[in-house]
Amino acid sequence: MTSGFTKLYNQIITSSIWSEDDKVRIMWITFLASADANGYVSGSIPGMAAIARMSLQDAERSIRALYSPDQYSRTKDHEGRRIKEIDGGWQILNYPKYRAKRDPERRREQNRDAKRRQRVREIKKRCQQNVSQCQPMSANVSPSRRQKQNTPYIPQGGKGDCR
Repeated sequence: MTSGFTKLYNQIITSSIWSEDDKVRIMWITFLASADANGYVSGSIPGMAAIARMSLQDAERSIRALYSPDQYSRTKDHEGRRIKEIDGGWQILNYPKYRAKRDPERRREQNRDAKRRQRVREIKKRCQQNVSQCQPMSANVSPSRRQKQNTPYIPQGGKGDCR
């Protein structure tokens, strides 16, 4: 099993999967936790039974339920089926759809971080070209004022030295 992260949306508790029995819900969460970045779950039924801590018979029945159409599923793609069997394991069918959902705050944070890294790269490049362009900067100057002054942002606590 690879290390990774699966976002679990609180909508799961109002979904049709939540009306399934405990074993099916546990197997579904096990599939989600075991999936790689593309929704691929590598394994066998006995292996998934061991990870989910259930009998082989309960695992087989639970996985069959995940293969089956669900008329009440909010996702009508694939007739509400959650997984399909592929070579070496399973594919979670709606995984890309949910993986693409990122909350707006997280997206803004990632954009801020990317812009900050870009500024640092630009400053380092300028410093390598001409050390005199790297000047100390007052900490109380706002980012918009820095842009008007065309002064580079120095992320090392206000120090202007080029490292």
